Amino acid sequence: MRSRPRLGNLDVLRALAALSVLAIHAYGLGGRNAPIKAEYWYDVPLINLATGVWLFFAISGYVITRPFVDRLVAGAPPPATVPYALRRAARIFPLYWLALAALIAIDGGLVGTRPWQLGAHLLLVNNLVPGRQEALFPAAWTLTLEVLFYIAVPLLATAVRRLGRPLSPERLARLVIFSWAASIVFTALADLQGDGQIGLWLRGSLPAMWQMFCPGILLAVAPHLRGGQLAHWLVELPARRGAIVVAAVLLLAGALLGAAAPLRFGIVAYQLLVDASHPLFAVGYGLLVAAAIRARPWAERASWLRDLGLASYGIYLLHPVIAALLLREGLAPLPHDTVPAFLLHLVVLSVLTVPLALLSWRWLERPALGLAGRLGQRLGPSADRDRGSSTIRSVTPPQLTGAQAGAEIRRFWNERAREDAFYFVDTRQTYRDPDPQRFWESADLVDYVLDGLGVKLRPTDTVLEIGCGIGRITRGLAERAAEVIALDVSDEMLSQAQALNPHLQHVRWVLGDGTSLQGVPDGSVDACVSVVVLQHVPDPAITLGYVREVGRVLAPGGWAALQVSNDPDLHRPRDGIVLRTLALAGRAPRGQRHPAWLGSHVELPELKLAAAEGAMDVERVWGEGSQYCQVLLRRRGS
Repeated sequence: MRSRPRLGNLDVLRALAALSVLAIHAYGLGGRNAPIKAEYWYDVPLINLATGVWLFFAISGYVITRPFVDRLVAGAPPPATVPYALRRAARIFPLYWLALAALIAIDGGLVGTRPWQLGAHLLLVNNLVPGRQEALFPAAWTLTLEVLFYIAVPLLATAVRRLGRPLSPERLARLVIFSWAASIVFTALADLQGDGQIGLWLRGSLPAMWQMFCPGILLAVAPHLRGGQLAHWLVELPARRGAIVVAAVLLLAGALLGAAAPLRFGIVAYQLLVDASHPLFAVGYGLLVAAAIRARPWAERASWLRDLGLASYGIYLLHPVIAALLLREGLAPLPHDTVPAFLLHLVVLSVLTVPLALLSWRWLERPALGLAGRLGQRLGPSADRDRGSSTIRSVTPPQLTGAQAGAEIRRFWNERAREDAFYFVDTRQTYRDPDPQRFWESADLVDYVLDGLGVKLRPTDTVLEIGCGIGRITRGLAERAAEVIALDVSDEMLSQAQALNPHLQHVRWVLGDGTSLQGVPDGSVDACVSVVVLQHVPDPAITLGYVREVGRVLAPGGWAALQVSNDPDLHRPRDGIVLRTLALAGRAPRGQRHPAWLGSHVELPELKLAAAEGAMDVERVWGEGSQYCQVLLRRRGS
């Protein structure tokens, strides 16, 4: 199973979730544990901080189930088990084992732990053992739930598929809602057992906590819904601007309910009231995840937030170890529970934790994931064949990802523009001997694309062109529309475009960042066109990000005509030693092995999901499976 593109906004949420959990443990350095009931005015926000783990569960519900949901709805077999298991294990276990060993050493060993119980902790299935959910490594109680969720998802997907009839998105959504309600009922029944070992075990078990994953699962189903009440609740309402306000109100209400639950009516009533806050947190954090999926990148000007998201697992696991060491050695700066002490401890614990977490991501977690991915590619094809899957395995060049991508893409295309802009815009040209007349005549290619998709530009339209180069397609667009916003990542290409097209009076040349449509206002264009551009984007995650961005900049009812590649075999180096030698001598084009030239392909199900997340529908596709797959998207609304 090929790893899915990362959503940077989800990394931002991961960072916030990890830091919120760190903050509540920083408060514990003052000698008072995280509050369960409110005693001071600041206890309510502290209780809300402690619920950052629910945000992790909502994100996992979306990220883990999404490929399974896509295949269930399409009637295809679930993703191959071995690559999936390898990646999940590589993500969780290496750093966990190191942190567990460190905490055991700090706390003085394994007194009272039997060998089989240690085995359960090492495999993170200790949630199945009454009384062991928070033993040895208390903060890992969430990880054991995550592992059980990772196991449950493919089992449930296989069971659902074996029902024997195609599963509509609406039916799948109803099944998830039913399981959510069943989890709430299970939790209430567990509350009735009191605060004994069995009661506490049931309250913290996966059936009780399943409800916290359900909003994310529903978000994975939502893009497949087409109309009706479910689409209204799961697609339209979360997309409204007021959804964030509703999320904040629900989170505050959950914190107040949990903080104000009285003990005077007995432990059972107290537990019922506290656990009644869980659905509020689930919906609130679900709305936050929905906003993250649909929004333009939040970390455009603060990429450090996205980097913290990548290191969020390290932040979550390492800060309890550091806090335990500080407490054991008596190194807490201010051993009391005042607000100034809390703020100081928050700074100290963050300064000690975050650098280690970043190093862990760079030198342990990311290499482990890379190794798991390579093993999965080696073992995955046979697994796919065994399952009868018709999925084509991606063969892509090394990708440019993250913050480095935009700068490197700009550098590459600036060099190609200086080398021979005509050839690299239209490779039918002779290298270093262009035919300008033939080149500019190909501006009529815009008619070929638009007529094939059944759309036309109106004389009053504002149209955005993604990847204008030196203005070949721009000329054709300018003849048909009132205004053209011609965007390109290369300032050298734009400079040549303006010099070559001084007669284009209604064209605005815009320098892009290589990964988004930053600088183009929301809802400001009537149409968007991209021809022979997205095929060269080195990472499908960037391409899908552009698709979501198109939904942001299109006015309601607006359309986008995009060319993408669906051919995974196309994006491999094909130049032999002779051409590479000629390129070094300046007799053949350079850069033929660079990721920004080789590009990447996208799969149509992923593109359709990205379109839905941008509030667009896919109206027409032709040329599927080729280098020149044409896609027509339409922005919802009128």
